[in-house]
Amino acid sequence: MNEREDRKMPQAHSASFAGSTLQGPRRNPMQVSYFNPYRIGDVVQLDGEDWQVKHDTPGWYLTNTGTWKGEHPTIHRINSMNELIHRIEQALLAVQIDRKLPEATARQEHRESVGSDA
Repeated sequence: MNEREDRKMPQAHSASFAGSTLQGPRRNPMQVSYFNPYRIGDVVQLDGEDWQVKHDTPGWYLTNTGTWKGEHPTIHRINSMNELIHRIEQALLAVQIDRKLPEATARQEHRESVGSDA
């Protein structure tokens, strides 16, 4: 991709949320694919925290500071874009499952307590 094509890319999503110092195009991980990949500087949100996509000698990684010092604990040193996309999707889905698990457990416990009262 050359500079002209970069300038044509929509920059409407280049904003940060309150409390985030990361600037860059905000990306929805569920709309990223091999044909619409992440680019250096894209920002994704995982578990309420902003992470920026970066690439350096060891590979692709996410950072919450804009440098390698804020590197994500599990999404780092990734060789291919496909693996980066997969790891971010898995992290997003894991967070969603973790949030739903307590609700499901509470509902199950409630059903069991109602059933044992009868």
